[in-house]
Amino acid sequence: MSLPTARLWFIDEFGVHLGMTRDYARAPRGKRAEAVERFETGANISVICALTLEGVQAPMMIEGAIDTSVLEQYVEHFLAPLLRPDDIVLWDNVAIHKNANVIARIQATGAQLEPLPAYSPDFDPIEECISKVKVFLRKIKADTMITLRRALKQAFAQVTKQDIRGWFQHSGYIIT
Repeated sequence: MSLPTARLWFIDEFGVHLGMTRDYARAPRGKRAEAVERFETGANISVICALTLEGVQAPMMIEGAIDTSVLEQYVEHFLAPLLRPDDIVLWDNVAIHKNANVIARIQATGAQLEPLPAYSPDFDPIEECISKVKVFLRKIKADTMITLRRALKQAFAQVTKQDIRGWFQHSGYIIT
């Protein structure tokens, strides 16, 4: 199947929390690496966003998990207003993505929906974007919801068009 890469919208969800810190540290040889880190992680935060060749689109952050009702609100208020006819929305096969209302709302914009094959993160460039965002968040060590929200915005701003082109190509999409 040939897909026009400029029309692709990859959607995914991921979790963050206030206790996100780096997993590794450095120290001089023979000395133990030490760091004071937050023990309590706070509430789980879910983020959903889209990735296009133009950048990260329609990010939404909520406290708690993303269920069907949250996904319906996301599609209605964040994603659908940005979609154009002939756009192609690609996402993984989690159960909430199979909701009839969500599918109908996306299709009502004139966009088509293409689920990615099961267990195929290699075909999903947003996975690499999420990885870069999480590395940035661990570096920032946000300790309040306000700083986490700000750090998330900064993390998305760190994603360059060059990064995105590389992720698309690494996932097997030929950019025309």
